[in-house]
Amino acid sequence: MTTKHFGGCLCGATRYEISGPQEFTIQCYCRDCQQISGGGNLPLYVVKSVDFSLTGPVKKHGRKSETGNDLELSFCEQCGSPICNTNSKLADKVFVMA
Repeated sequence: MTTKHFGGCLCGATRYEISGPQEFTIQCYCRDCQQISGGGNLPLYVVKSVDFSLTGPVKKHGRKSETGNDLELSFCEQCGSPICNTNSKLADKVFVMA
């Protein structure tokens, strides 16, 4: 039995639920993640997309990564907190900002 995990943005308007186990965690040092975090790396908690649900006012931003993959970044529309991203290279995964 997997324990559910919950989280969300700074203002509380956007929430997520993870209903399955983590696939892996990563400290990403790519330039995209450095820009998102404002630092040297971005800690990410990676889960299957079928185990992830997101509710609330979400703003999505699409772009090409520095390696040419399609990225979709999800932010709270009200406070701007980064929530998660997806990557076309691993389309069945969601990278949750830890």
